[in-house]
Amino acid sequence: MDKDAFLKELGLFADLDSQPDSVLNGNNIIIRFHQYGAPVQLTLDTREGSVIERRDGNEVRHNTYKGLLASPSFGDLRRFTEVQKTLLKTEFPYIEDTAAHLPIIGELATDGTETDTNLLDAIKSWLNNTAPPGSPVRALVIDGPAGIGKTHLIRRLCHDRVMGFSAGSPPPILHVQSRGKQLTSLNDVIAGTLQFLRLRLTYFQVPILVRHGLIQVAIDGFDEMADPNGYNTAWGTLGEFIKDCAGGTLLLAGRDTFIDVETVKNAPIGLNSSVISAVHLRHLRADEAREWLGSQGWDKSKIKDMDNLLEEGSYTLRPFFISEINKKLKNEEECGFFLSFPLRSLIDSILEREAKILARTNTSPEQTDKIKERLSAFFIEVARDMADCESESIDQDNLVLILELVFKDHVPEDVLRSLRHRVQSFPLLEREGNNENRRFPHSQVQDYFLGLAYLSLLATGCERPKSLRRNVIGIDFLDIFHDIASSAFPDDVIRFRDGAIRLLADHGFADRSRQNIAAILLAALPATAKPASKTCLIENIWFGDVLLRGTLPSCRLAHVGISYLDARGADLSQIHFENSSVTSLVADMQTRLPDSFPDPHSLSIDEHGRSRKLPNEDMSKWIEKQKPGQEKARNGTQEHFYNEYLDYFERLCRVIIRQGWIRMAKDDSAGKLLEDDRWPNIRDELDRLKFLEASFTKPASGQNAPFVRIRRARELLTRQTDDPEITQVRKAIINLGSS
Repeated sequence: MDKDAFLKELGLFADLDSQPDSVLNGNNIIIRFHQYGAPVQLTLDTREGSVIERRDGNEVRHNTYKGLLASPSFGDLRRFTEVQKTLLKTEFPYIEDTAAHLPIIGELATDGTETDTNLLDAIKSWLNNTAPPGSPVRALVIDGPAGIGKTHLIRRLCHDRVMGFSAGSPPPILHVQSRGKQLTSLNDVIAGTLQFLRLRLTYFQVPILVRHGLIQVAIDGFDEMADPNGYNTAWGTLGEFIKDCAGGTLLLAGRDTFIDVETVKNAPIGLNSSVISAVHLRHLRADEAREWLGSQGWDKSKIKDMDNLLEEGSYTLRPFFISEINKKLKNEEECGFFLSFPLRSLIDSILEREAKILARTNTSPEQTDKIKERLSAFFIEVARDMADCESESIDQDNLVLILELVFKDHVPEDVLRSLRHRVQSFPLLEREGNNENRRFPHSQVQDYFLGLAYLSLLATGCERPKSLRRNVIGIDFLDIFHDIASSAFPDDVIRFRDGAIRLLADHGFADRSRQNIAAILLAALPATAKPASKTCLIENIWFGDVLLRGTLPSCRLAHVGISYLDARGADLSQIHFENSSVTSLVADMQTRLPDSFPDPHSLSIDEHGRSRKLPNEDMSKWIEKQKPGQEKARNGTQEHFYNEYLDYFERLCRVIIRQGWIRMAKDDSAGKLLEDDRWPNIRDELDRLKFLEASFTKPASGQNAPFVRIRRARELLTRQTDDPEITQVRKAIINLGSS
């Protein structure tokens, strides 16, 4: 480094009203400035590389310039690691018990090769390799679907670094997260992270520490750093940050359908493709989940009882639910709660247990049910408050205020007093760091209650919550909301649909509410198919993220633009696109597209949990195969795109893929599907071919009702297959519709 480079870097550690000046004295560069209101003199020996720091009459010798930057008056790495250590222990105490951690599963791809053995060790080894200042930034792209463990992986890496920190050890990692705010400016997010950690470091000083290898930066949830018009802001701010971090190491984590190695290499952000590697995380396979549960002390017979939950491709193979199943194996009855929509079942069981505790002085079942209903309303209001404030936590005063508003007129005073006393220890609220704020234990839980809030609020057709006016609704929330609508009371979903349509009819809003409401409506649309209604019209909207699942009823999309469409497992054959566009499409072999579907600019195909981007020359051919028409199976049978029984059967299979089971009850949206006149005939055929399962386990809430499940539902949606059993089932269903 020359004199000007030293002055530029050290000037960012000087007081704003102090411009560093320098003089040359032989082999030394003497630099003077004020820091924290006191004069500082640094003597840099250009031959030996040492630095003498003088301030307040004291003198400290640093063996290297890098050592100066790590010292308490500059980067203060010792303080940085101690704060991180405290944060991890208090916010995420589970991180200490590595034996209880779910395995980190996936592949590290580097230099054209992949490894799936000792993934965590391989990642650590890659991160430990460093480059001299001025070299290209090294980037590790961590991708995978929502809930796969990207954040957990980064926490593990952060924990290992701070616990082993000493002179000469690998650098600590700054974990940059949104903490509930829309990520539109990287410098604001990094500054907010430093403020949360209560460090003296500023955003402008971070790149200096990165390029000298003193810290590494992990940007978690990079896919959230977006504007509604295609992620321009995210790439722009990242490009500027990369320029300032030459020679350093960055980790970029996001969902695999947005951020991957090819996307990063092709983005205009100044990264050299030769120094980009990737970690592809995936769900546990069923056998891996069983093996891990066995390692936690559960016997094989008990794990065997969980086969219906641990089938390949099941919703419950997400790490969050596997860990919850591990907890619930202690109570066989609670295991059954997962037979329906797992997240709803998990939360229902917690609310039920808490309501019983709070109602001990009053044994009336009606009183217990009322407390449970009010508890749910309380968490809904908490989630809504967090969303409106763009925060992942809530303070104690607001908690008590919401408690009073929700419970005061519904429970006796003795119960209300108990609630005031317990509000800080409710099971679905955890302490945030060292303060008294509370937050939900997982983003999926927070999104679940926020989704319930929107389901109710939009049903009025007149209220647009603040969070829908200001924020950008993302894929992860839409995925949760689809499941909420699928498991809600049918009448509630219909009221939501009608209210949302009334709000969309008002074109006078200049905020984001129309595109957010429309995206939520589309995610819930399959649950509104019964009773039948006139075609839903959505027009003149530019979407950011759109998620479509299941079998969509009739809908017109006119003059709309969709930046990112996730249509995995969806049947869009009844959707009509008019003068509309799709920028990026994510699909799979179960996706069905209408004739009117516009050609997307990019197409990614999900195969066995991995996303593969299709070359431009192959996109049109693939899309045409997913459109209506006759398809000839390899066994010589002919399948028509529309067959009354096959259409209904495929709708059932899509529900099974999402929920695992369907509860045979009228108060369940999916259960109402089984009231169809075609079900008895299909049920008999499935039973004859041994593709039907039933369970009579007690549900989390509501009346006792059997659960039914179609085996190998995902494979049964494949129209061309060499599997004789799948072919036999599909042929039997087709024959029902042809007779």
